[in-house]
Amino acid sequence: MKIIVASFQCESNTRVGLHPGKSDFEYFAGEDIYKKLVVKDIFTGNGFETIPAIYANALPSATVEQQVYDFYKAQILDTIKNIRMRQVFICMCTVVWRWMELAAANCSWSRRFARSSKRNV
Repeated sequence: MKIIVASFQCESNTRVGLHPGKSDFEYFAGEDIYKKLVVKDIFTGNGFETIPAIYANALPSATVEQQVYDFYKAQILDTIKNIRMRQVFICMCTVVWRWMELAAANCSWSRRFARSSKRNV
């Protein structure tokens, strides 16, 4: 089984005035994401193949600007679209529910998940 590994993190507060730009994110792509995400050995040790996407992390600040969000979102979605998979497991926090809405607009498998999971948020 293949697992796509990606991380996009920014604790956001609408009462803070400074919106993070791309340069405010610590960013890694491809195999370099494993410098920050120590999951590869865990997955491969249990028989999974890992597909690295991105790691993007900013310090707590105001909400992320739309163009910055779209930049990182596109990279993760490109990874998903380029890998042929039968099943997808998405683990996420409710504060990033927007990811599921975005995925539902682009992928048929996530539409089913989004409908069944919304009541659990």
